[in-house]
Amino acid sequence: MEFIFRGLIKCATTDKVVTAFTKKKTYKNGDSVEWTYLRTTDPNNIAKVIYVKEEKILKEVEKVSAAMHLEPKLLNDVITYIKSSADSEQEFHTYR
Repeated sequence: MEFIFRGLIKCATTDKVVTAFTKKKTYKNGDSVEWTYLRTTDPNNIAKVIYVKEEKILKEVEKVSAAMHLEPKLLNDVITYIKSSADSEQEFHTYR
């Protein structure tokens, strides 16, 4: 499974890489839904896990992106770099 933020986000408090997972629910009528969550541990209680829906993080990233006014060429370079980085990360985990 591919995760958008895999290996890209660290917890601001613990400095550990945040991990992602998908939760799936199937209803009695056969419909199913999936949610992707990011998780990290609470630094004050390592037995406690903190979960955040990926969509919440995406909204925050969109706000930051909207506030940035990048020239089209620079924006294209940034997008290309992010895609390349994500592809390299995926390849690493595939052949590991």
